[in-house]
Amino acid sequence: MTFATLLKRLQRTHYPDGVKSMADALGIHPTRLYRAMQPGRDPFDIRGCLRLALVTGADLLIVLQAAGKSDVANDLAILYSGARPQGMTPARQHLHAVCDRLTEEQVRTVSALLEVLVGETPTRPPRG
Repeated sequence: MTFATLLKRLQRTHYPDGVKSMADALGIHPTRLYRAMQPGRDPFDIRGCLRLALVTGADLLIVLQAAGKSDVANDLAILYSGARPQGMTPARQHLHAVCDRLTEEQVRTVSALLEVLVGETPTRPPRG
């Protein structure tokens, strides 16, 4: 689905009284919204996509994909699904999962131990 098609559908569904009310909700000038609704025109930036999802209840990932920002949508999907990037071995995934359950003090201790293990001089990250 193109961004223009998505915008038109969201406008008809959520702002049937007109483009101006949708533009007001988005905090943009109606001319900007009219331009974005034209096929082949520039879609919104990431902030605009986020605002569109907020004021319409549309799925942010779908909005980003329609705006040609699939890379951002994919990164957000990974971030919020708890999935780890491809290529991470099961052992590293397990280590990551265990580390997620550590307190900050434990993280500092384990970090120092790992630095010694790989032959580096341990550094003590600042507290807090």
